[in-house]
Amino acid sequence: MNNKDVNEITNINAYSKSLDFLADEANIYSVSDLKKKFPPVDFPQ
Repeated sequence: MNNKDVNEITNINAYSKSLDFLADEANIYSVSDLKKKFPPVDFPQ
């Protein structure tokens, strides 16, 4: 199952399940775990 519009590396990354565990990472930590809070950063578009 490959997308012919993108290169091989992109296909490997898109269809790999090896990083699926990161989907739950946002639920591991809370704001109270932070040692220092930084203001939001506006990145130029």
